Amino acid sequence: MRFASRKDKWVNPFFWAVALVCYALAVFVAFSDQSPGYKIVFFLYAVAFGLLAQSYVTGTEYIIGQGQLKVKGGIYFRKTIPLDSIVKIEPVKSWEWGATALSNRRLRIYYGRWKYVEVSPEREEEFLAKLKEAAPHVRAKPAEAAPDRPDRAG
Repeated sequence: MRFASRKDKWVNPFFWAVALVCYALAVFVAFSDQSPGYKIVFFLYAVAFGLLAQSYVTGTEYIIGQGQLKVKGGIYFRKTIPLDSIVKIEPVKSWEWGATALSNRRLRIYYGRWKYVEVSPEREEEFLAKLKEAAPHVRAKPAEAAPDRPDRAG
């Protein structure tokens, strides 16, 4: 089952603005008086960065199925976690950079010995229910247990 990421209010406008600025810069440089080599390189970098920003906001999702949890963060982050390696899930409030969550209200999923990934599914209760159904051994704390302050652990 697929779950889209919950997004804080500022996330969509910010990442779409970054993408649009990148695309505008690419067009501006393409029609400038710079050398063709410079135009091509700058154009490709600007478009690539715009696509990364755009995909982060449109392509962050979590998929439970076939004995695994797939975490996708845009076009550049993919992680597959076997459900039998998940140890516990706890709610956190965090702005840890590089996480595959678009909200500061997250679920931290511990797996393996020392690893974790943070997710922020839109339908959190349904996500937890499906995860518990697929992996009944997983311990999960209720969402009310999240701390009031953002987590500062890194």
